[in-house]
Amino acid sequence: MAGAETNSTRRPSAGVSLLGDVIGTVAVAIYGITTAVSFAALVFTGPAAAGLPRGASTFVLATGVFTLFLGVRSRFTMVFGMVQDTAAIVLVPAVATIAASSSDDAVRDVLVVLGLSSVLTGLAMWGLGHAHLASTARFVPTTVVSGFLGGTGWLLLKGGFDVMADTSLELGDLGDLFGTDLAKLWLPGAVLGIVIAVIPLLPRVSPVVASAVAILMTAGFFVVVAVASSISAVEEGGWLVGPFPEGGSIGLIGPELVAADWPAVGETAGTIGVVLLLSVLGVLLNLSGLQVVTRSRIDLDQELKTAGIANLLVAPIGGLVGYHALGDTVLATRLGLARRAIPIAVGLIAGIFAFAGGELVGYLPRFTAGGLLIGAGLGLLIEWGRGLRSSGWSDRFVGVLIVAVIAFVGILEGIVVGLLAACLMFVLRYSRIDPIRLVSTGRERRSVVERSPQDDARLDDLADRMAVYELHGSLFFGSVSGVAEKVRKRLAHTSSPIDVVIVDFARVADIDSSAFAVLAELGDDASAAGTRLIWSDLSSAATAVLVRADTVDDGAFADDLDAALERGEDLLLAADIGGPPEDDAPNEPYSDSLLDWFVPESRRPGEVIVREGDESDELFLVVTGSVHVSRTGRDGRELRLRTLRAGAIIGEIGFLTGGTRTATVTAETDVEVRVLTSKAHQRLRAEQPDLVIELYDRVLRSTADRAAAIHRSLTQALR
Repeated sequence: MAGAETNSTRRPSAGVSLLGDVIGTVAVAIYGITTAVSFAALVFTGPAAAGLPRGASTFVLATGVFTLFLGVRSRFTMVFGMVQDTAAIVLVPAVATIAASSSDDAVRDVLVVLGLSSVLTGLAMWGLGHAHLASTARFVPTTVVSGFLGGTGWLLLKGGFDVMADTSLELGDLGDLFGTDLAKLWLPGAVLGIVIAVIPLLPRVSPVVASAVAILMTAGFFVVVAVASSISAVEEGGWLVGPFPEGGSIGLIGPELVAADWPAVGETAGTIGVVLLLSVLGVLLNLSGLQVVTRSRIDLDQELKTAGIANLLVAPIGGLVGYHALGDTVLATRLGLARRAIPIAVGLIAGIFAFAGGELVGYLPRFTAGGLLIGAGLGLLIEWGRGLRSSGWSDRFVGVLIVAVIAFVGILEGIVVGLLAACLMFVLRYSRIDPIRLVSTGRERRSVVERSPQDDARLDDLADRMAVYELHGSLFFGSVSGVAEKVRKRLAHTSSPIDVVIVDFARVADIDSSAFAVLAELGDDASAAGTRLIWSDLSSAATAVLVRADTVDDGAFADDLDAALERGEDLLLAADIGGPPEDDAPNEPYSDSLLDWFVPESRRPGEVIVREGDESDELFLVVTGSVHVSRTGRDGRELRLRTLRAGAIIGEIGFLTGGTRTATVTAETDVEVRVLTSKAHQRLRAEQPDLVIELYDRVLRSTADRAAAIHRSLTQALR
């Protein structure tokens, strides 16, 4: 409807906006603190359970440091940081490893492992960012990033139910959720999560409402407790996240490093390596996901270095590895938050909670913590669903596969399976692309050699006896096999025999090693059919491989397509007349009277006859041999324009106009030329006007022929 407002266009009043920011900030802070405490409970378990109070406070403080540091340094308009679930899950086996070793203090050694993980991961992140390698994340297929978003959303959704049920739920436990004892715990949280996820989708409802609902439901819970029950009763009923024991003091791990059982810590080296690998991969995926969610482009290298420094800051206190928080940021956007100051406020709140004691978090209702997780998870799943809706069937399959593997197996497995599936889909798609960009004959493709009218006419008659295959893309066994099959079918056409086949690789990005065997076989087949096969613009490495195969000789290779066309045309002319074309004698000789005004000279191969930009005070006639005309491109490389042979005129444009040389002419072979100087030209015009007419007539015909050749070359280039 015209004039309808959306979340992105409407501007709430200053008072409403400030209230929404305050409520949303509190909600995000609660979410981050609760999540950090839950990760501490995951790591400090079993023999390390006594370290839970300190671990909870440390992880909350680490979350505050990440959020505060990233909020100040990040290029995102608004982004949050937090300790990461991937690192927590991977480090759980380290506790068992330490317990099974000779360690006499599991808590001490776990703190050391946490510190080492953070410092090594921080150094790795900073190093990769400093080396400008973070941009490799942009090459991760969009389907994998989208699937990672969906998988993260599912884990957050499941985590919300785990928090509310106070257990890790499996598929077989779904029926138990609907029992009276558990339903009363998770139903309020599910409602809260749906509200948080749905309200941002409603065009006429302010996102502030989602934050208000979270605060009001939490406040209402305590009102009911105060009127109809007691704190001890709701604790016993499992309604609260806590209680946590006292004693959550935060401190540097220097004493732990000194007293650590290093053999026991050393046995966790593999686990620390996995944490490093997954954390680097995780931050790159999170950054890619944040760019999708926030629709912004930022310097990934700078973000990676910032995350690395943040990990180095928390390492001395034994903080868990952390970085840019996808879930927190999505939750904040769902709550309508957008100010850069909000992450700073959230970080300060987390720091206060950390030093005030983790036991305060224990009074948080489980449905609030779980509802915030569910809201963030549903938000990511909605983004993922939108992406699927606009994707093709193959991308949808890969996206669903990634989410399924993450949900039922693990994050790393899901990413690996997604990358493999995306690569497979790429191969299937690419295999349907014809590697042959263009197929032409000698009629459509001609070299830049300036030939006599007789030779041009003969080449027109012989044009269909030369086929040109221009390839492109990346070549592997399957695609090259298709090319070889098409060439073989053309060789088999006995009704229209073919003498020359040119295969051009100028637009080929790379060639897989499996393709060389097929190319070598094609060379054998062409030789058996009596056809000359010429490879043009093939890399030196590929040329060496084919030469070693003993199926082709050095004469089968040309530096570029034009050189291959020139060689092919010479072969056609030679086969037609029983010998090489006679290009060393002018087809339309000049009169002896005109040639008397020219001075004979000779040039050696590689010698420059005319240089681009020089003064034009001489006109040249090529008597024998061949020369090539070139210009210097913008990149400084030589661009070959034409090849001229006997009878050609050189330097006529600058000579007759008085301008500088427009191109460079270089001898390809031993060349005999005749030179007309400016002074001789002036005398010729004054004394022999009839000879001047003969000269100008030849210049005009030469210019017309070259104009026609340029038109033909442009037509070829546009194909």
